[in-house]
Amino acid sequence: MARKKNISFIVELLLLFVLMLLITTVLVRAFVTARDRSLYAKERTEAVILAEQVAEISMSSGGRDEAFRLIAGMDGVEGFESSGNEAGFSACLGSGTPFRLRVVWTEENGSSGTMASQLISVFRQEGEEVPVYELKSGAFRKGGTDE
Repeated sequence: MARKKNISFIVELLLLFVLMLLITTVLVRAFVTARDRSLYAKERTEAVILAEQVAEISMSSGGRDEAFRLIAGMDGVEGFESSGNEAGFSACLGSGTPFRLRVVWTEENGSSGTMASQLISVFRQEGEEVPVYELKSGAFRKGGTDE
C-alpha cells in the first residue's frame, strides 16, 4: 500500500513538472516574440525618421543636385553615390543601426511650374532588396518652362 502511494506521488510530481515546463516554454516564447517585435518597431521607427529627414531636405532644396549634396552632408550619412536621377547613401542614426538609402528624383515640367517628386527607400545595410520603409514625397515649384 505504501508503495502505491509512493508511485502516485511520483506520477503526480512528474505531471506537475511537465506542466511547469510547458508553461515556462510558452512564457519564454512570448517574451522572445515581444523582444523581436520591439526591435523591429525600433528599426522601422528609425527608418521612418531617416526618410522624413531626407524628404524635408529634398523639398527645401533648390533642385536635385543640391538635395543630394545636402543629404550627403547630414549627420550619420556617408558613402554617397549618384547616377542621374538616383542617389545612394549609407546612414547610421544615433542607435547605431546601419541603413542604406536610395533616393529616386523625378521632375515634371509644366506651363505653371515644376513638380519634383522623390521616392525614398530605406534598406537594412546587409543588402536586402526589400525596403524597411518607403516614402514618396513631392513639391510643386512655380515658374515652369513649357509654353
